[in-house]
Amino acid sequence: MLHKRGVFDFRPFFIRRLEGIEKVMVKNARQDGFTLIELMIVVAILGILATLATGAFLSYQAKAKQAEVKINFGAIGELALTYKTEYDTYNTNWNGIGWEPQKITRYRYWYNGIAAA
Repeated sequence: MLHKRGVFDFRPFFIRRLEGIEKVMVKNARQDGFTLIELMIVVAILGILATLATGAFLSYQAKAKQAEVKINFGAIGELALTYKTEYDTYNTNWNGIGWEPQKITRYRYWYNGIAAA
């Protein structure tokens, strides 16, 4: 193959081919910044990560609410059984078993048709 100056180029084909690719791959000084495809990929990755994080957060939130209900129902049940053991009858109102919510609860608790305070 003749070189630009009319001299035959004895280098292998793949080396001549790589030189042409290197010239294309070199950025000009004016080509600073990111391409649109790079930005779209980053936005897609951030969207996927946000979706996963939101799902995990909602799952933890639901587990916390379930734990509150389980603990409160367990305490109410234990107090009702304690009252029955002590007086040989079940209590029909909240005052007898002695359960009160410690703080503001997410749910209303009912015992024998009466809501807790």
